[in-house]
Amino acid sequence: MRLEYRLTLNEYLAAMEADGKARNSWLFSSCTTILWCITIFGIIIALISGFFSIIFDYLDFGSITFSILMFLGAIFISPPISKRFYRWQISGYYKDTARLHECLTVDLNENTIQFTSEDSKTKIKWEGLDYFIEADDVFNLYTSKITYHIIPKRAFSNSEQLDRFRNIVIDKINNEHSFFSSAKITIKRKYFYIALLSIVAFSTLTVLFPSNRDQYRDQYYWLNKGNNLYAENQYEEAIDSYKKSLDIDPKNANAWYNIGLILEELKRHEESLFYHEKALEIDPKYFNAWYSKGLILDKLERYREALDSYDNALDIKPEYTYIWFVWYRRGRTLHKLKRYKEALASYDNTLDVKPEYANAWIGRGLALGNLKRYEEALASFDKALEIDPNNQFVIKHRQRLLTELGSSQ
Repeated sequence: MRLEYRLTLNEYLAAMEADGKARNSWLFSSCTTILWCITIFGIIIALISGFFSIIFDYLDFGSITFSILMFLGAIFISPPISKRFYRWQISGYYKDTARLHECLTVDLNENTIQFTSEDSKTKIKWEGLDYFIEADDVFNLYTSKITYHIIPKRAFSNSEQLDRFRNIVIDKINNEHSFFSSAKITIKRKYFYIALLSIVAFSTLTVLFPSNRDQYRDQYYWLNKGNNLYAENQYEEAIDSYKKSLDIDPKNANAWYNIGLILEELKRHEESLFYHEKALEIDPKYFNAWYSKGLILDKLERYREALDSYDNALDIKPEYTYIWFVWYRRGRTLHKLKRYKEALASYDNTLDVKPEYANAWIGRGLALGNLKRYEEALASFDKALEIDPNNQFVIKHRQRLLTELGSSQ
């Protein structure tokens, strides 16, 4: 399962609230109740003061000011406003801390979970997590008693994916904490507070505290949905989802690249090339896009441009785990350009990393054959047959090479 998201301020606050409740549940519950009591008491006092001022025709500056200040003070100390004040304090730290709002990719399976950002990669076994908390909008996955990773629920493209993740963490993590809801007030008291406040200041609260709990579908919702549709081979639907992500953020290089991959699978090479180039305009260091662009240009027989793409990929990630395959593709392209010595060097670079890759030995043998270095070519074909004894292509070319070798002698 793969998730891609950028943590929002609301989600960061939700994660912190869940963590606080886990550590001090009594304190959180008591503070909320006390603040609501003070708020209601202040509103009642303000209303009574204003009411008696009107009834007894005592509307002087002092009484009006007292009623207004009492009312505003009560509203200010209410939990919704207190939360907004707290939010304002935290937002500064959130904005100044780049790691909190960088784009994250999460890959998980039954054994591990991996968090990848632009600058780091962290892979954790489920058994290595101490516990987890599920809150209204997020999951907190704790690597220790005080440090945790945050995964927002909106990153899951559907409820089935969310349920699958929940089942994994419940099964794999020895948990100490259950679900924490932000609505700790009982149903009866909750509606009492709502009814009272709506009577005394409905319009004011509507203006000051607009609801922000509606689920919204941002670019990462559509990006994740596109990923899932792509995995299910629903290509046109996946393209539509990626395009919706781009409607929200045209600078999302991943969405441009993913559309390009789908179009390439549909053999729409020219269109695919356009989307790869858009991704690279946004992110010139996008390794996968450079490599994939090289493959497309190869198919379009634009070999010199393909070679440039492979070279860019090699410059960006020379130590990448699968860099050997880029060297191999580069060797094949050079072979098509009849630049056999350079092709031979690329095949050798492939084999330095992946000596058991038969195709690289085959390519090496063909390049050496074209350079008329027949004995070395024969040795390369023999090596390929050690790895793949039934490869008819190699057997055929080896026999031809023996004939050439005999003729030269």
